[in-house]
Amino acid sequence: MKSPASSNGRCPLLGRFDAQFLTLPPEVLISEMKVHQRYFALADKSGKLANGFIAVANMQTKDEGKSVIAGNERVLRARLSDGAFYWEQDRKKPLSDWAKGLNDVVFHAKVGTMGEKVARIEKLALAIADAVGFKDTGSVSRAALLCKADLTTGMVGEFPELQGIMGRLLRAGAGREAGNCRRHPRPLQASRPQRLAARQRYRRHRRARRQARLHHLPLRRRRKTHRQQGPVRTAKGGAWRAADIARPAPRSAR
Repeated sequence: MKSPASSNGRCPLLGRFDAQFLTLPPEVLISEMKVHQRYFALADKSGKLANGFIAVANMQTKDEGKSVIAGNERVLRARLSDGAFYWEQDRKKPLSDWAKGLNDVVFHAKVGTMGEKVARIEKLALAIADAVGFKDTGSVSRAALLCKADLTTGMVGEFPELQGIMGRLLRAGAGREAGNCRRHPRPLQASRPQRLAARQRYRRHRRARRQARLHHLPLRRRRKTHRQQGPVRTAKGGAWRAADIARPAPRSAR
């Protein structure tokens, strides 16, 4: 599809993939397009995933982007073929059988395997269930034993971001247990307060660098100067005195 270039020279291009891949779970298709290939997934009017995607090119070609589209479709076709293969292979065994392979996955050299970690999770979950008076301990035990079972599947080995999602898909029809497999890996990223704190630290660092440039001094030297000759309050505990603040001389005056 020919699309006019935007003001920054980027051109959106419409590509398609075989409709047979729509039999894969939508999470797998979106992961392939969004995470790995940086495409925009498309949906039809009913909200179902369509066999199309939008790629953004940073150049204009003489063939109106046909070669770029063909290359992106070829790459996506190979990725979706891998996903279809792993999906068919993983569904041949129940999730409980995949959980047996956790004993071969090392969690930490000094702590043990993932199977041993799952056993500790089960013990802790049963203790919490007993403390809050939850009677259905059987479901608690099964949910704990299966929460990390999808780590041994071929799909998660190829696409790690599908951890938890594959557990829910392979445990579909199990009700609450499937939901526990999906929610267990959360949070997948820092929470909002942590992001805000990191942003504030970044802004303070940028502000310090800006002030260092105004004083014509490297950042490390400026910090050392302020640490040795820092501002001192007045005897009455009033405001800072301008004479007490160490301001290094400009480079031209040295």
